[in-house]
Amino acid sequence: METRYYILTPEGFPIDEEIDHETPNQAWNEFEEWKKKFERQGYYSTVSRGERIKILLNKLKDCCELRTRS
Repeated sequence: METRYYILTPEGFPIDEEIDHETPNQAWNEFEEWKKKFERQGYYSTVSRGERIKILLNKLKDCCELRTRS
């Protein structure tokens, strides 16, 4: 079985539940497209330990995680 790649949000959810990628680069390219949804507000917003957190878009990749599935 081949390895597939996907990206988790800062909350630990896949950025796309239906699509896995053949390479890490393809997964990160999808991340860049997904990140564009937040450009108008200028940050990604999430809640951690009951507090709202704003993650600047230039720091968002550091808060996401590349994962694999077989």
